[in-house]
Amino acid sequence: LNLDHLDRAIRALPHTGPKGFEGLLRDTLIELTGQAFDLKKSGPQGGVDLISGRGSGLVIGIEGKHYDAATRLPLDALKSKLRDAVDHHPAMDLWLLATSRPIDAGDGEALEQLGASLGVEVVVLDWDDKGAVPPALAILCAAAPYASAHHLGTAIAVDLDRLRQGPFFAAEAARLRERLRGATIGLAAARAAVCDWARAQMRDI
Repeated sequence: LNLDHLDRAIRALPHTGPKGFEGLLRDTLIELTGQAFDLKKSGPQGGVDLISGRGSGLVIGIEGKHYDAATRLPLDALKSKLRDAVDHHPAMDLWLLATSRPIDAGDGEALEQLGASLGVEVVVLDWDDKGAVPPALAILCAAAPYASAHHLGTAIAVDLDRLRQGPFFAAEAARLRERLRGATIGLAAARAAVCDWARAQMRDI
């Protein structure tokens, strides 16, 4: 699946700030989940670039890594970020690592295992375009088309349409939404699941 326009547009963003990679993550996640996310100020950030949690939503910490495909992301450094996030945000339910380059599958599993030992869910959204399934970061962008167009321009529309019409998008987008609002993650997610169930019951009456 050719996603060159989307890939180039993401890599052309500034690393940080509301108009950069961090802003893209904030606004696509707001569109996807309906939750508020705040950008952390520059300087020491406690293992996250963005944090959610206002109101009744899941507390999600997001760490963005906006690098070229060849840039190394040492596992020990990512583990340190995760530990730092848990130390600074003890109410955090989920830590999301979003990167513009691939993350080794073994490294992803190691982060998930560390998260489990620390009591938080770990989700990795990277740009691995070597397999049949589209990159997880591309799935996020396609699932949040308004925010993506705002940050990345109209040139990506062809790529997003092609992705959404492909055989993997519906299942992968649903899986991402479930992981970000999964009823097994924290009390806030359980409350959201109960509210969704109650609304569904009311519609059936």
